[in-house]
Amino acid sequence: MVCVGSKAIRPKGSTINGLGDGALDDSSHKKRTRKDTSEKHGKGGHSSSKGPSVGKPRHVKDRKQRKDDGKKGKGRRKDHHSGSSVMVNPRTKNLNNQDAVPSSDTSKPVQNVLRKRVDPETAKYFMEISNLFDNKEIDFEERSTICANALEETRGKEHELATDAVISHTLQVLIEGCELEQLCTFLRNCIDYFSVIAVDKNGSHVAEAALKSLATHLEDEASRAMIEGILNKICKVIAVDAVTVMSSCYGSHVLRTLLCLCKGVPSDSLQDFHTTKRSSVLAERLSCGTNQSSRHVPKNFENGFSGMFRSFVREMLHNAKADIATLRVDKNSSLVLQTALKLSSGDDNELHHIISILLGYDEYKTVQTRDYSEKMDEIVTLLEESAYSHLLEVIVEVAPDELRNGMLARSLKGALFAISSHHCGNYVVQAFISSTKTSDQMNQIWEELGPNMKELLELGKTGVVASMLAACQRLETYRLEVFVYELFVFA
Repeated sequence: MVCVGSKAIRPKGSTINGLGDGALDDSSHKKRTRKDTSEKHGKGGHSSSKGPSVGKPRHVKDRKQRKDDGKKGKGRRKDHHSGSSVMVNPRTKNLNNQDAVPSSDTSKPVQNVLRKRVDPETAKYFMEISNLFDNKEIDFEERSTICANALEETRGKEHELATDAVISHTLQVLIEGCELEQLCTFLRNCIDYFSVIAVDKNGSHVAEAALKSLATHLEDEASRAMIEGILNKICKVIAVDAVTVMSSCYGSHVLRTLLCLCKGVPSDSLQDFHTTKRSSVLAERLSCGTNQSSRHVPKNFENGFSGMFRSFVREMLHNAKADIATLRVDKNSSLVLQTALKLSSGDDNELHHIISILLGYDEYKTVQTRDYSEKMDEIVTLLEESAYSHLLEVIVEVAPDELRNGMLARSLKGALFAISSHHCGNYVVQAFISSTKTSDQMNQIWEELGPNMKELLELGKTGVVASMLAACQRLETYRLEVFVYELFVFA
């Protein structure tokens, strides 16, 4: 029992679970890593935090009294809304794949969900919890008890609490400090609103914190069944509203974290799938000892759920297929699709399926038999879009050899210099060059770009030139002396 003044926090049950394994960050309720996520305390319709107890909120005890007050005109109207709402895209199709995430009642899309105001008593309660954590005078065991009891008080109010500008910070701390069982219970209770929470400015941080906390338990064999169960439910809900979630600047972060969790990416490596440093990418491309496709080969992902990951990606793309043309050129959704591709690296069958859909083909036809030349004009035009060029860059990097070679020979032949001259498209050409594995492939590239070295340097496309130099050295197609000679001749 933890005392604050003369009041105490008491567990609802007769026993309290053991200490949680999740990492606790005292400052996590004050820090937001994405844009426009900081809010001043005092907003959100809360009343003053002075004077409340930290035990059960009085609204639990005084429900009857408020009912009487309502009759006198003093109480608040039931289900008083703040007026804000979130539309979630209704998509109810299921995969034909028998291994797809099991269907359940949670697969029904939530539409036009109105966010309720947090009632004053609950707001006061969580403000006191926040003050306790700010105090930093409680030990780990007391903190665990507080997290357990406070999460119990969220039952039935998960949506409004997670999307509240102030309380969402506190909720993050509770999620990071609770036990796995309590975390899974919280997620099960808010599963119907998880998509809505994920695309909310404040709720997305709560959703992402919950997923990252799950990731810290992946190595515990005894916890895998519990984690797999809740992930199944989350994946089903997200897949139904895939277009809405991946197109949201907030939902995109959550969805990428969810994909990484399903694949088993270690918690300390999650950030690698949220940011890409151009300098490090170019450095790897200039490494003569390896080829580009090795950059995304999954390593140390043995703690993932491979079957669930594949089914989730397939169902997500199936439900988003009608909007794929828009999703390819949208920054937020492109990042999600890039993550799915990178995590699928090495799985040729799944890559054929994913790339087929992303390039606008019918996924039920065989990729190898298609004539990519019919897509050339479309691809070259779309490369003007930054989001699409980055997506195609990843496609080139991870595509199976036969598919990549077909794209190079049929889709982009004759257009390499034009694409290399573009501020976005040149990265795609760099990826093509770095992924070459035979001297014949390099010779085809040289025929188009070799005579244009001077123009590429004048345009500042040194990355393309450097990638060619590295590939020539790696494949010993043109030795360094020949490369330099050609460079000076055309200069």
